[in-house]
Amino acid sequence: MPSISRREAGKLIAAGSAGLLAGAVASRGRLRGAQMIDSVVRGVQIGAQSYSFRDRPLAAALEAYRTVGLGECELYEGHVAPDEQKTKREERRQWRLTTPLSHFHEIRRQFDDAGVLLYAYNYSFRK
Repeated sequence: MPSISRREAGKLIAAGSAGLLAGAVASRGRLRGAQMIDSVVRGVQIGAQSYSFRDRPLAAALEAYRTVGLGECELYEGHVAPDEQKTKREERRQWRLTTPLSHFHEIRRQFDDAGVLLYAYNYSFRK
């Protein structure tokens, strides 16, 4: 089984993160027409990792963010990649190497439409 070097892993992370995080700093206030959720409480920004909503698909997780009033998200890898329980290591690696950036741009669009600021992506190396 071929292994992946730290340099290759860094390139993969950079490519995926670029699509997810593009425009995060410039998007404060309004996200492509959607009003951003203000979840600042007494000067402290409150957010959550989408892992907290791992029992539902990304669209439903974003609806939960809106329902509970959370305006910032660290995106859990499980909401982006194929189900790790159903894919073998090499299949998952191939998915990471071949998934087009448009996939990540679509995920970003969903966050913008929900008014939730995507500020980080949790990439797991243990799989």
